[in-house]
Amino acid sequence: MVATLKDVARAAGVSVSTVSRVVRDVDYIDAATRRRVLDAIQALQYRPNPVARRLKYGRTYTIGFIIHDISNPFYGHLVIGADRYISSIESPEFDLFIVNTGRDPKKEKHAAEVMLDRRVEGVILASTATSECLEAFREMVVQHGIPVVSIDNYLGGFEYGIVSAENQVGAYQLMQHLIQHGHRRIGVLAGPEAESHARERMEGCRQALQEAGYTSEGMLIAAGNWSVEDGYRITREWLEGKWPPTAIFSSNNLMCMGALYAIQECGLCVPRDVAVVSFDGVEFGTFLRPILTTLGYDWERIGEEAARLVLQARTVAGYSDQPHYVRVPVQLLIGESCGCHFASNRRRDIGEKGSSSARRAERRCSKCEG
Repeated sequence: MVATLKDVARAAGVSVSTVSRVVRDVDYIDAATRRRVLDAIQALQYRPNPVARRLKYGRTYTIGFIIHDISNPFYGHLVIGADRYISSIESPEFDLFIVNTGRDPKKEKHAAEVMLDRRVEGVILASTATSECLEAFREMVVQHGIPVVSIDNYLGGFEYGIVSAENQVGAYQLMQHLIQHGHRRIGVLAGPEAESHARERMEGCRQALQEAGYTSEGMLIAAGNWSVEDGYRITREWLEGKWPPTAIFSSNNLMCMGALYAIQECGLCVPRDVAVVSFDGVEFGTFLRPILTTLGYDWERIGEEAARLVLQARTVAGYSDQPHYVRVPVQLLIGESCGCHFASNRRRDIGEKGSSSARRAERRCSKCEG
């Protein structure tokens, strides 16, 4: 049987309140009494129930963290960042309670109920932004006073804060880089229209295309669900079509991986046949060949900022009409998948007077020859 506070009190010959004081290390307890209580705790292998103790004082010291896909390294790094911030503050008794929804709106809506049952003191949320899910979390904020901080998405104004990368700026830079390589037919693997960061990334792409004078005729745009499967399916459809793209812009890391699988299965090579760039970096992406051209930004900082905001929200009275925005800077990381590796070889190997045949030969790599 599990020992209780009463069992310890009986064994030590003291009151339950005295045992509680020793466990919490508060108030004055004489050395002999403290020793008896500690000996009884050790003999009975008593473990305090932190949940019961917290609820007694009307606190759970728990922050909920609802994520899309626990297999995606992006979310793992978010959790690391949030946990690091919470562990560094003056009240290290806070814990994270993590729920994975698998991008299923029903599971996400149920997660809101779970958070209420757990009496969390705040929620960090990566939402699918469907109307039924948003209503569940709006109720959490309005009726129960539990603050919500959103990862990437604008939820409608009830959220205390939003933390995301510089989506539009980053997508603009990445698309502009592809355009500079001369690509005229570009496939864009976009995210779900309901999610604001997908719309922001798409807007960055459109801005770069419009400034370059591109028309929509040369563009292939398809919305995926941020998954490897969608990236693979859409890319296969494009490559097997009459007018396949010469370059692909992926709005996240998983769809990019799916695109790379599809290109390989079609017997094509990156970047000779199809250039590929991705908004999110792929973990250990420098080990890919060719090295992926992508945007780098601090995933863990997004988790840290979300944790900071949700704890800050607990200490302020009421909420502002506009959420607090935190934008994490992005940096264009040029690899080889866009074709830059071959461009540098051309400058080095054939010089300013290189012939067209030499340039064609240069664009082959050991993996693509033939």
